[in-house]
Amino acid sequence: MAAAGPKSRPRARAKGPTANLFDIPELMPGAQPSANPAQREEFEQRCRDLSRESYLEEMEAQASRAVARATAGHGAAASDLEAMFPNIDADLIRAIHTESPTPQHAIETLLALSAAIAEPVGGSEEAASRRATSPPPLLLGVEDYDKFPCLTDGNGWQAVSQRQLERDDEDLGSAWCDRAKVAARLPQP
Repeated sequence: MAAAGPKSRPRARAKGPTANLFDIPELMPGAQPSANPAQREEFEQRCRDLSRESYLEEMEAQASRAVARATAGHGAAASDLEAMFPNIDADLIRAIHTESPTPQHAIETLLALSAAIAEPVGGSEEAASRRATSPPPLLLGVEDYDKFPCLTDGNGWQAVSQRQLERDDEDLGSAWCDRAKVAARLPQP
């Protein structure tokens, strides 16, 4: 009896790793100069498909960026912010909108201000409702020169009101004249 040798099996050719040429059209067989017409047509169709996919992806990215900008407030104008925050002064809203680096920062600042305005001060709801319903005092005393003196500029010049210019009947005194006479007698520097 003959020795039974190991069964010989036909070996399959071992394939090494292959590159996925589906996304790299330049490496497809149809891109080569020796390509036949069928390979060339497959190559051109794949290029058109990749171009269409790239265009659709770009359009989706632009749409998602536009939605993100709209939800982040990038298109928010000062008038839009004034409508969103009616309890905050319009001039303050415009100033915050102008000085903020992005509209999102302006919205966050206005939200914080709006929350701070809504919080009761002093801890009790009763005090907050009482304060909100009572009007501010009407007599502030702006007519009193001691409480509200004239404004001066950087050089010390006073900005007088029309009311002060109309006061002809009062004696203004001679203090300035007396000082001028004394200064005239002093030696020049």
